[in-house]
Amino acid sequence: MTQYGEFKMFKKLHRQMTLFSTLITSGILILMAAASLVIFERGLARNSYERFLNNGNSCVAYLENQTILSHKWILEAKQEYGVEFRILNNGKRLYRRNQARKGNYNLNKTAVNSGVKDLARFHNAGYKGLYNGETADDIFKRKKLRYREDILDNMGSEELADNIFRIAQTDAKLKRDKVDNEYTANSVHYEIGKIVRKAIKEAGGTMLEVLPTPKKSLKELEKEKKDSNKLLQD
Repeated sequence: MTQYGEFKMFKKLHRQMTLFSTLITSGILILMAAASLVIFERGLARNSYERFLNNGNSCVAYLENQTILSHKWILEAKQEYGVEFRILNNGKRLYRRNQARKGNYNLNKTAVNSGVKDLARFHNAGYKGLYNGETADDIFKRKKLRYREDILDNMGSEELADNIFRIAQTDAKLKRDKVDNEYTANSVHYEIGKIVRKAIKEAGGTMLEVLPTPKKSLKELEKEKKDSNKLLQD
């Protein structure tokens, strides 16, 4: 083999070794960059989580010592901590809805013992007295509810409180007067509804048919709460 041939072969080998070295070096650099990126992202996520916990703990500590929340503090919390608050009256509303449910359960038993056979007509008598002639179906339509939605699930806490009073007073009067026929029971319910309505008017309160319907029913809010709790558990 001539010197020129040896030189040419050496040059070819040199190019191959250079290419091989370049590929190996590039691979190592890519792996190092990927490893660094993973480590960085994990550190960033850990720092973000720790910052979130610290911010959350700061907000909770502040809230535990407050009886009144200022709008200014809520805005500052949003800007400084990136935390948003939704202040709802659902606790009182849910409590009163449960009261109404239990009250209606007891009233139904009392009504049946008083000779009532048509419970729908019996309840409509009470609604008519309280809502100036509106039946349950009229209230349903006025509130523009969807099929099978319960009107009580779509009342605010004030409207629920008015209905709870009607339910409790009707139950008590049916028992006190020892009502034993459907006609009288319906009449009692209607009159109690009218009495409650009159009391609201005399106290300067808002008539029930004018009270606003909440944007979300209690069923929707309860579902959102369950979904939220499920996400936290997951």
